[in-house]
Amino acid sequence: MELRHVRLFLSLSKTLNFSRTAEIVHLSQPALSLQIQALEEEIGGKLFERDRRKTVLTASFHILPRLLEKIRSALPLVNVELKEGPEDPKITGLRSAALMSAFVI
Repeated sequence: MELRHVRLFLSLSKTLNFSRTAEIVHLSQPALSLQIQALEEEIGGKLFERDRRKTVLTASFHILPRLLEKIRSALPLVNVELKEGPEDPKITGLRSAALMSAFVI
């Protein structure tokens, strides 16, 4: 896992828009999609549900432990914390944590 993959995930989880995120991170939209797909393949699950109209974080966060394990082994200096809460606030909390982590990384 590469730090850029984590950064792209964090940026996309903030905007939930591939085109906007591609502009922000100075990539083409197809290149961003390929990077996110590579990360999803590496962790063995989808991070985002997407179609032509919208992008959302997946509701199946059973992949989260695998993602955390990969992040911790590949990037030992990155500190990741999870907090439990009700379903909707958990997703909101993940987005907020992603925003804050983007500045720490």
